[in-house]
Amino acid sequence: MPYWSSQQHHGRVANGGQHPPLGCPIREGTRWRKGRPGQLPGRDGIIRSMRVADEIAGEAAPDHGPDTNVDKAIKRLLDGQLYGVLCTQGQGQPYGALVAYAMTPDLDSAVFATQKGTRKYRLLSACDQVALVIDNRSAFPGQLMDVEAVTATGRAHKMATGPEFERWSRLLTDRHPHLDTFVRSVSCSLFRIDMVRYFHVTRFQEVRQWVPKSCG
Repeated sequence: MPYWSSQQHHGRVANGGQHPPLGCPIREGTRWRKGRPGQLPGRDGIIRSMRVADEIAGEAAPDHGPDTNVDKAIKRLLDGQLYGVLCTQGQGQPYGALVAYAMTPDLDSAVFATQKGTRKYRLLSACDQVALVIDNRSAFPGQLMDVEAVTATGRAHKMATGPEFERWSRLLTDRHPHLDTFVRSVSCSLFRIDMVRYFHVTRFQEVRQWVPKSCG
């Protein structure tokens, strides 16, 4: 079966009008050609492929700026998922961990629980700047262009025992009843994330941002 590789060609799709397979990204200034099985693209083609991959990952994607309706899309996605990846950092290295979360209705804040003594707990204690990444990939197997993702950035705060702890723990356990015993254990710490900005990504490169009213 032939594969497809890219060559620079002034924005035209070459090869007798044939297009790459469905789902293969096409960028301005790129043409696609068939190759023999086992044939690898040259260095320039690899570099261009890496740039395309960066765009797909959202790293080099265009930011379409504020959108008045994006908050509804973000809320719909967050309400439909139960878990996200909490991104922390320490000693110059990033770290990701799966967490069960709950959001406030206005999306100003999120809450999650973690056990004391974990790496996640130590990193949060050292640096409060975090990101929470949530997506709906499980709903679209084999349909990657339909997947949505949200990256929410903010600051994490450990909740002290008292009325506020009770209020936030109730928000979390109402959504995740199985966590009730864990949240009330002495080994558990509850963290609230005050959100600063949301990035909503669709089709792997269409990025919209939204700032909660509390930060606007």
